Amino acid sequence: MHQNNSHNQQSQKSNDEFSQLVKMMQALIRLLQQQVIRNGIPELLTSEELAGIIKFHKRSLSRKLIEGDIPEPIQVGKSPRWQSTVIIDWIANGCPKNNS
Repeated sequence: MHQNNSHNQQSQKSNDEFSQLVKMMQALIRLLQQQVIRNGIPELLTSEELAGIIKFHKRSLSRKLIEGDIPEPIQVGKSPRWQSTVIIDWIANGCPKNNS
């Protein structure tokens, strides 16, 4: 019985954490949409900015890119950049794995 209670508490904690994450991502989507609309052109995000937005360390971001877990960047010279509109859509669609 104790093990079942522990499992239920852990499950509730996971649900609460997921709900908080969803709320945070929705707020982020609104913020990015406002910024894109305000600027009138798609904003290009650096790897540091994207890592901050999705709360990953920059090294984790590189690994996630290699694994296809995040959208492919465009190259501006030798620097990778992500279009904020692509990131907004990716987040709005539940952060699906890149199929390319």
